[in-house]
Amino acid sequence: DNNFFLAVHVFDGNQPVLVFKTDSYGEAFAGMLNWEENMARDLSPFFDTQKSFSTSTPQSFLGGQAPWKDTVVRNRDARAVYLDNEKTKLLWAIPDRKTIIIATNPNSLMEVLSRLSVSSI
Repeated sequence: DNNFFLAVHVFDGNQPVLVFKTDSYGEAFAGMLNWEENMARDLSPFFDTQKSFSTSTPQSFLGGQAPWKDTVVRNRDARAVYLDNEKTKLLWAIPDRKTIIIATNPNSLMEVLSRLSVSSI
């Protein structure tokens, strides 16, 4: 959808969050999985995803297959990539069939999920 929401959640520093709408869950999910390989690089101007990686982070994250893992945030399935110290660097979730959330922090993702349950964006 052409509508999206871009925000900064102030928690443990400024945490950027993107919320997209879709009308095709299947295509959105497949597209997100395909985008994982380049998502950090593509979002780096806003999410600043490349600056924080240490030299021991696998080079594959910056250009090849990213080390994404399945996770659960507030009882919602999500996918996340972590720094060497297991700190979340980037994560995304599709909490309902029409919404995609990309965040840099699980707390920011939870905040968006809370607000979405109260009102629609």
